[in-house]
Amino acid sequence: MGDGALWIKKGLSIIPQVTFVLDRFHLQKRIKGAPLSPERKRALHRALQEGNRKRVKAIIGQALLENEDPKKRAILKELLVYLSRNFEGIQNLKKFKALNLGGSAEGHVSHSLSPVCRVVLLRGVEEEPIG
Repeated sequence: MGDGALWIKKGLSIIPQVTFVLDRFHLQKRIKGAPLSPERKRALHRALQEGNRKRVKAIIGQALLENEDPKKRAILKELLVYLSRNFEGIQNLKKFKALNLGGSAEGHVSHSLSPVCRVVLLRGVEEEPIG
């Protein structure tokens, strides 16, 4: 489990037989912080639960059309990118729900080891831009 950071996803290529699962905490944090009405947040949760990418994009797209505030629009765009990049991990969260997974990869990697892992795993790979 992880927050979707590139260095964590890159680690999947060197650890055999692993599946990335987006940490529920990080998913909820992103959705909760988005400038969406409660109804849209519920619709977004349903679309994610159903694995409906088009509906996710439509919900956020409609909110973008209706919102003129540049800061709120930037948050919505970032949310759309985050959900798109982590869609498989969100579906895996649902897939492994019965295992009652908790926590995240960051909690298992010490702060002294994390920078080393990032350097080794991201060597030659640039962090993807948001938005």
